[in-house]
Amino acid sequence: MKFLDDANFGKIQESLKNQDYEAAFSGAQTLKGVTANLGLNPINAAASELAELLRGKAPKDVDAAKTEAVFAELAEAYGRIRNILEVNRPQA
Repeated sequence: MKFLDDANFGKIQESLKNQDYEAAFSGAQTLKGVTANLGLNPINAAASELAELLRGKAPKDVDAAKTEAVFAELAEAYGRIRNILEVNRPQA
């Protein structure tokens, strides 16, 4: 349930919006590691692909259309998993 408190998805989203690809890469790498440890494979796969698209790229070299498409996949998987966790969150 601690995954619900993880801020990396928001960091990626905001960084891509601002075309801060280095910060987006960092967020994707961190989210990739977190989701690998938790076995959240759909998010992990999309975060991994996004990280590879951004790895070591200057802003002018980033394929914005491909990055946007992969982020959409990440957002879909993230939303789906987050919703499952929210629905099953233990009541305090």
